Amino acid sequence: DRRIRLLKRTPASNVRQQGEDARAGEVLLEPGTTLDATAVALLASVGKTSLLVSKQPRILHLTTGDEIVSPEKTPDPGQIRNSNASLISALCREHGVDAVSHFHAGDDLPALLQIVSDAKAETYDLVLVSGGSGQGTYDFSAELFRHLGATIHFREVNVRPGKPLIFGTVSRERASQIIFGLPGNALSHFVCFHLFVRRALDRLLARPAPTATRGFLAEAMSETQ
Repeated sequence: DRRIRLLKRTPASNVRQQGEDARAGEVLLEPGTTLDATAVALLASVGKTSLLVSKQPRILHLTTGDEIVSPEKTPDPGQIRNSNASLISALCREHGVDAVSHFHAGDDLPALLQIVSDAKAETYDLVLVSGGSGQGTYDFSAELFRHLGATIHFREVNVRPGKPLIFGTVSRERASQIIFGLPGNALSHFVCFHLFVRRALDRLLARPAPTATRGFLAEAMSETQ
């Protein structure tokens, strides 16, 4: 037989005391906190309805290359589907940014310059150029940087994959802009986003940078791997 055991209650049991959850002057949310559902509910519980927040960064993502076709199309020989636009959208969304505008142009410098002519610092906070970051005949990213009036701080990094990464900035009296030239390879995109682009987003959103973790390979790698 099941028996229901009645708990002995004491006076004022199950009653929350004033100041039990938080006290006057106590920090409830640190600067740089992302306002998720829990944070919003906490703010509502203490009557905090007006906040100082960072605006959503406006991002332009430009994919380049005559060999690129949209994901719904069947590639002809020598063509590949555009996975980088989907990758960048998803990565930005994972980090709390939805305002991403995508454009595509082939290996045509005048067409590329026409697209970025509207990519002023007053319009976009962050510009990502996929492909063309090397120094080949059809690699135009550096030229796009100069067209935007950007200062190029470096043209490659000691990272594999992702070595031909270009980083530049535009500084104007009332606006500034961050520009990355990303290698076209999708894996390079993924690596460079997490190592570099994500940190730029964290700065734009006033969030603390992620803590780096150092790891060691269990086995040695050859130069061909």
